[in-house]
Amino acid sequence: MIGFKIGGLKVIFRFGFFAAAALFCLIDKQGLALCTFCSCVIHETGHIIAAVLCNVKIEKIIFGFGGIKMVSECKIKSLWTDIFILLLGPFFNFTAAFFYFYCECYSAWSVNLILGAFNLLLFSGLDGGAIAEKILVYSGLDSRGIMKIAALLSAAAVCGILYFLSVENILLYAVIIFLAVCQFFY
Repeated sequence: MIGFKIGGLKVIFRFGFFAAAALFCLIDKQGLALCTFCSCVIHETGHIIAAVLCNVKIEKIIFGFGGIKMVSECKIKSLWTDIFILLLGPFFNFTAAFFYFYCECYSAWSVNLILGAFNLLLFSGLDGGAIAEKILVYSGLDSRGIMKIAALLSAAAVCGILYFLSVENILLYAVIIFLAVCQFFY
């Protein structure tokens, strides 16, 4: 683990981040590794701007195997503040995708579009799942049970769409199934 402070913000890089980055670079046939990293930075910048606008102090940013995670010092002020912060990451990706499409940079367009849409899936570790979970908890419903069903349906729908679109990337299917399995056991 490598960690340092920038002002009052702790930045932590775990070994898994470097392992995932190295693996991604090894299997990156289209040369999208840098573009994907930049799209992740765009996504997290959206969350950071939303947190600043809502006066939520970010305590640390953790770069790990599964991506980038921000930890705030306190519980979020309200459900709507939380939803706003979670939605601004994908919103920034969609905005960047629009910009890249307009500039005819189609690889960056597709990466940002896919990253924004992927983060809206109903898995607890992603923005869409976190939003759904917070709404369920706020409504007083059994979030664990409902999120398990939502994850299973999301995985089935995404795999079905990928199959219909003739996507042959087995790693993509594996990630979707892995997220669904994690929802059941964690």
